[in-house]
Amino acid sequence: MISPAAAVAVPALSRQSGTAATAELPFRLTPQGAIIVPVTINGSAPVSFLLDTGSNGSVVSDRLAASLGLRAVARTTMLSASEQKEALVAGIEELTLGPVAARNVLATLVTPGDLHLPDTAALGCTVQGVIGQDVLSSLRYTIDYQARRIYWRDASADAPRRASRFALEPQGDRFLIRLPQEHHELRLVPDTGSEALVLFQNGETISDPVASGTAIGVTGLAGTRAARRAIVRKLRVGDTTLTELPAVVVHGDGGPAPVDGLLPLHLFARVTFDGPERRLFIEPR
Repeated sequence: MISPAAAVAVPALSRQSGTAATAELPFRLTPQGAIIVPVTINGSAPVSFLLDTGSNGSVVSDRLAASLGLRAVARTTMLSASEQKEALVAGIEELTLGPVAARNVLATLVTPGDLHLPDTAALGCTVQGVIGQDVLSSLRYTIDYQARRIYWRDASADAPRRASRFALEPQGDRFLIRLPQEHHELRLVPDTGSEALVLFQNGETISDPVASGTAIGVTGLAGTRAARRAIVRKLRVGDTTLTELPAVVVHGDGGPAPVDGLLPLHLFARVTFDGPERRLFIEPR
């Protein structure tokens, strides 16, 4: 989906001499690796949203929007790994995520059914929206999957020990990273919202590392698209090599594409986004 950038502010954080100030936000982690965070909209009571670094824009349930009196102000085209469709956009004066306050957010309206995920239901949690890169792209934060905490920073920090460093390249209102492989290079979106490695079948990009498997359908906010299960024998992510990695191959038209797929970040211990400096640090488990 496509949303204009929101105005994002991070309140002043306490700082020790010579260090970058931080604040933390606990999150819930679903069995499939999705991150659920508490969000307030225009001063409302907290509601549960997915934090999705692979989404270029934020999303809100039309039912929640109606209960909060949010007005539709525009139309947009929702894009996903599956399809695209037209949708309404609502204006949010202020959206608060822990210490982060984003103002003038334009969120795409979807139905509650579009936000239903089996593993969130298993947690007894109803997700009512998605936080995307329109809010996140200008921020500095670490997602600690082991501690289940997000640590927000007000300044750049040194690379963590054992971390692989990547340049964040803007692509279609979200970021991608380049992963050199043995015979080619993969351009993947670092994605907190993806359960498994997703590869888009375009040209010869994925022919070497993938073994074909069962045909399935991949469902996103924009619809369902044909895909197949696969195993990636080896995937290099900086200094880390993942082996026998379950993947989903989404069928394409065989033409060139700027993005080769989605890299699920829950496979790692910690990931640090530095939006202003366009850097990503990935720490292995």
